[in-house]
Amino acid sequence: MRIASVLITAMVLLLSISIVAPASPVSNEFDKIMFYGIYNDFNGGDIKGDTIKSFAGSGIGILVPFTSKSSFGLEYSSKDYDNLYYELQATTLYQDKYLLRFNCSRYGKDGTISHFGAYQNYPVNELFQAYFGAGLSMVCFDEDQDPEKWAYFTLFFEAQGQIRITENMFLSAGALYDYHLDGVSLEAGLGVNF
Repeated sequence: MRIASVLITAMVLLLSISIVAPASPVSNEFDKIMFYGIYNDFNGGDIKGDTIKSFAGSGIGILVPFTSKSSFGLEYSSKDYDNLYYELQATTLYQDKYLLRFNCSRYGKDGTISHFGAYQNYPVNELFQAYFGAGLSMVCFDEDQDPEKWAYFTLFFEAQGQIRITENMFLSAGALYDYHLDGVSLEAGLGVNF
């Protein structure tokens, strides 16, 4: 029931924001607010001739606790890619073991990619956390492309790592691969949480 309410809330937020966006740090620290600066590099791809161009730019973001086991996040990019670039995400803990995350990525006028995936946390030691996940993504091309084939469901795989510098500061890096789009998203960032 809690998962359903989180997903419904995320969908309402998505519908209320016209430009939304991709990958940001994964976190299972639902008792802390996370601020981060990040650099994203997306190698765009195509499905049956419909293309999403490559994108690179820096951004800032925030993850805010929603309940004791869920959070919401918003990211803004400083790069102007036809339109401003944003990300919206919702994360929740499932069975105290898996992180379920929904995020939506807007790539200017080329289209939008939504991801819904499950992540496993692998705490290597007190300083290093690794996250591995996979899931389903929906690629929606802009309406100026062929309207009869504007959306596709694909698979994605993602890996992230976070290294603690101090108790409240960390470095993060990650890679996401979208199978059918054949697109890769790389990110690196510095974050702080309270």
